[in-house]
Amino acid sequence: VMDGDSLLSFVLKEQGVDWSSGGQFLHLAFGVERFLHSLIARGALFSVAFFDLHAKLWAASHPSMLFARSLIISHLEKCVPHNVKVAKFESPFSE
Repeated sequence: VMDGDSLLSFVLKEQGVDWSSGGQFLHLAFGVERFLHSLIARGALFSVAFFDLHAKLWAASHPSMLFARSLIISHLEKCVPHNVKVAKFESPFSE
């Protein structure tokens, strides 16, 4: 299971996405897709989990990132291969 918010943080830092001017949504989506497809190409099996609790952290530090997070979740739910599940939970401790 991969934490979706950690994935977003990784792409922002490692893929050179400039968020200082409010964001580059297409670049962010491309970075997330490229990273996930590199894992899939190596035969990795995984799910991506997003926790509502973490959304509050994005809203406090980067309000435009909260919108980007919602876009990425929606995009992944519709555009990733069927063997990759995208799930949303209230918190890491919820069932």
